[in-house]
Amino acid sequence: MITYSGGKVGTDKKTITMVATEMGLDREKTNAENKLKINAEAKERYLAILFFLGADRQYVRLLENTENNFLQGSKTYPKTVNAAHNLLLSYNQEPRNLIKMVGNINDGILSRLPQVNKKRR
Repeated sequence: MITYSGGKVGTDKKTITMVATEMGLDREKTNAENKLKINAEAKERYLAILFFLGADRQYVRLLENTENNFLQGSKTYPKTVNAAHNLLLSYNQEPRNLIKMVGNINDGILSRLPQVNKKRR
């Protein structure tokens, strides 16, 4: 949608400056080849965050933890779309949280079957 309307993805000045600094380069004083590398890396990071933050509701805890870690100075956001995808796939959730999101366990077909009362002898 952004590119369709004439915009460019990953052109945020702060992201570009951060990427250039991490690469040990000065964005304004570097050659054209390095500028292309910096811009490509900034675009990849933008797309990775977009993909990561667009994850389903089941990943809310992971998203909250990642955001809180970032606010505390930890740079744990995935830097590539592939890394974001792998993080979401490998994220372990507590079964208790899954039940809360999905609903009560007794909502399935087993709760609709007649219960048999067994008498003890």
